[in-house]
Amino acid sequence: MQVKLYRVSGKIFTGWTWQKFTLEMLATKESEVIERTYAHFGSKHGLRRCHVKIEEIKEISPEEVSRQRRHIVQLLNMTKIAVR
Repeated sequence: MQVKLYRVSGKIFTGWTWQKFTLEMLATKESEVIERTYAHFGSKHGLRRCHVKIEEIKEISPEEVSRQRRHIVQLLNMTKIAVR
């Protein structure tokens, strides 16, 4: 099972209007990306799934990751994680 980088874009309903969003995340397949996107907006913003419209899921290369999310590339390059 290989972990890949994905960029998700779409719209969320914020009470009065639909606002665009873009997320970058690590996942093994597209269905995991969809579930994690719904979970993110449900837990952080209290939105239901019907208020989240996913328009595009795209697999991206590490060079395409935005500057603010460079930590994702570092996680992708790790070979092992030590847990205490």
